[in-house]
Amino acid sequence: MDSQVPQVGADRPQLVAVRDITIATPLDPYLTLRALAAYSGCSTRWLRERLTCLTHPLPHYRVNGKILVRPSEFDTWMAPFRQLGSPVREACGRGPGTSRSPGPAEGRVSCASRLTASRSVVGR
Repeated sequence: MDSQVPQVGADRPQLVAVRDITIATPLDPYLTLRALAAYSGCSTRWLRERLTCLTHPLPHYRVNGKILVRPSEFDTWMAPFRQLGSPVREACGRGPGTSRSPGPAEGRVSCASRLTASRSVVGR
């Protein structure tokens, strides 16, 4: 009686221990300026101007004339522009094109005194 008993699961693949995993899908792809504009909500013109900014240039790669930016590098670059709350530009008399409010040392009225003065005029 030399009959072989079939092993259960013999046709299944054997378990193998994996030491390293390599992900083939890029999680941080290179984006063109047009794709970066769609990702960020900024215009391509504004992004292109940021490439040559002297104080805070946008990090990018040039490959055969094509400009590429990684989303992670863009997010890191964009972080210093983050603001909390709404700006007080209208109350201080600052227009959208000005970079800072003139202070009392320059012979101008400060934002706080301007707000106080406008409240006292309204309260009369």
